[in-house]
Amino acid sequence: MNKLKGSKIIKYLLILIVLLLVITAILWVSFFPRESSYNIITMPDIIGDDFNEAVLQYPKLDFQPIWEHSAEFEKGQIIRQSILPGRNVKEGLRIDVWVSLGGPEENGENE
Repeated sequence: MNKLKGSKIIKYLLILIVLLLVITAILWVSFFPRESSYNIITMPDIIGDDFNEAVLQYPKLDFQPIWEHSAEFEKGQIIRQSILPGRNVKEGLRIDVWVSLGGPEENGENE
């Protein structure tokens, strides 16, 4: 009889532990949402666009300019971007963009 009583106690303890784990998991998911709650944006093709206009047009992306001279692009135009167009990115992601300072410097540098 003691064996039967002991096995019932173990059975109820296991059920209690499982219920506590399920409740804990539900509460965890409720109070700590996954990163998938961030907005996803498709990276636009901004090569050739004016840097300032791109910043205004895509305010949910964090464009960080890297300035360099370019004979092919006018001053302020975006030369290249660190994320390829069409890729999905998180809202607010830092994206490096190379922005033209115009042609070579007038102090005799040639590029």
